[in-house]
Amino acid sequence: MGKTSCSLEAFLTLRRMGYAKRMLVLAPLKVCETTWQAEPQKWLQFQGLRVGFAHGAEKHLVLADPYYDIVLLNYDGLDWATKLIKSNMFDVLLCDELTRLKNHRSKRFDAIKPVLPYFRFRWGLTGTPAANGLLDLFGQVFILDLGRRLSRYITHFRAKYFHQKPLDEYNWYITPDKSRMLIDQLSDLAMYLDPRDYLDMPELLHIPVPVKLPRDVQDKYEQLEDEF
Repeated sequence: MGKTSCSLEAFLTLRRMGYAKRMLVLAPLKVCETTWQAEPQKWLQFQGLRVGFAHGAEKHLVLADPYYDIVLLNYDGLDWATKLIKSNMFDVLLCDELTRLKNHRSKRFDAIKPVLPYFRFRWGLTGTPAANGLLDLFGQVFILDLGRRLSRYITHFRAKYFHQKPLDEYNWYITPDKSRMLIDQLSDLAMYLDPRDYLDMPELLHIPVPVKLPRDVQDKYEQLEDEF
């Protein structure tokens, strides 16, 4: 769907308008190594962007060096990086695969929370914001708006939109009406694109290909099927 190139264009637009100079991109390691370093080279309008990857022996230098317009950071680097990030160091925070921050009790979330106000703009990208239910939205939305829409506290969020059932103290449930209320709260914050509206793909053909496995591999396959 082109969310990486759209994000780069949005950053360039802010730069042209004088609202931003540098962007910090949080992404999984492989995405940092591939997508975010390759995408600026694909398109002419991004050729001038200087992209640095804060990873390895010189990661501290890359993070702080104003030479780089965009600094890439692996989520596992949040613990050390947030100790060095200062106000006015970056204007934009972009979290690719924002669901990596959905757990508000995680070390990653605790590490990034104090520095969130340092960024003038905070963006999140994900194709599955609520794969395990709408409770997952709390942490992700907090990263973007510091609790303005869904509350600063998970207890308030749950009490407003969710309920529990008798003898079921570990699960939270939501009614269709409360679900719509919750989604409406995010209508000015989130944009969803349905691939069916934009991608003209040929019909998917399922072609079964029988494979005869060696006996030892077949035994392992059957063990996997039985136990998992």
